Amino acid sequence: MSDVVNGALVKKAIRAVVGECKFCVTIADPNGNDIPLIAVSEAFESMTGYKRSEIIGVNCRFLNQGCPISPMDLMGLRLASESGSTFTALLPNRKKSGE
Repeated sequence: MSDVVNGALVKKAIRAVVGECKFCVTIADPNGNDIPLIAVSEAFESMTGYKRSEIIGVNCRFLNQGCPISPMDLMGLRLASESGSTFTALLPNRKKSGE
């Protein structure tokens, strides 16, 4: 029970801090089912057009649906996600408007 309460408190604290950031921030839970977003900043909402209520609990890959991503970048991202190794690439994303 204390793990659940502590986890809820941690998520609440993260959301409060991230929500006030003046730059684009997203935080995902690597232990959650499909690595869902647990916090996004107001700047992220403004930049993408998505509201927190629409995307909290969703994996952030919805942002690059329909965007051209190189197979090598996808492979590198998967390997880094699985192993915890570093990964650097420019991944294109779309705003809610489709831009």
